[in-house]
Amino acid sequence: MQLLLAFSLWCLAAFGSPSWTAPVQSADVFVPREPELERGWVSYSSIYADVFHTPQDRRTALALSRHAAVSIPRIAGELGIATGGAIQVYIAPDQSRFTSLQPGEPPAWADGTAWPRDGLIFLRSPLIRDGRSSSMHQVLDHEIAHVLLGRAFAHRTVPSWLQEGVAQLVAREYSPETLDALSAGSLAGSLLSL
Repeated sequence: MQLLLAFSLWCLAAFGSPSWTAPVQSADVFVPREPELERGWVSYSSIYADVFHTPQDRRTALALSRHAAVSIPRIAGELGIATGGAIQVYIAPDQSRFTSLQPGEPPAWADGTAWPRDGLIFLRSPLIRDGRSSSMHQVLDHEIAHVLLGRAFAHRTVPSWLQEGVAQLVAREYSPETLDALSAGSLAGSLLSL
């Protein structure tokens, strides 16, 4: 049932997922790419996540660090998978750094992106978000799900419908309207079969 809900949510959302990057290989050992940070960046670190930020986002970073400490093991538990190593979360203070820090080009509409093989998450600072988007906690949970699923699938590609559907499910990005549409589709027998 959850798999069907995940797939259906993805179909209803009708937006793409960020592109993924190949890991850097060094003597058959995975070496994640680390973004190059200029002076002024600091971090809050825990067993599950390191949250990097500039001084203007200190309060946001602290809140997200505390949230990640609870959310990462919760989401991993819900999915029945391991957490893996610490996830690196970067809160970009402006659009140019949101774009330049990443290993690839992020979608223009994204408030956050995940690079599962590198264990990286990039978030736009609340100061550059439009306020109509999901909460920062929801965006972080969504991206955490991408990283954890990507790690669970290892070198195999996670199907986009599963990746996006699960991320929306664990971030609780569904509304009464979405649930009504799924119910109507189920009753009418018009949902796609898995």
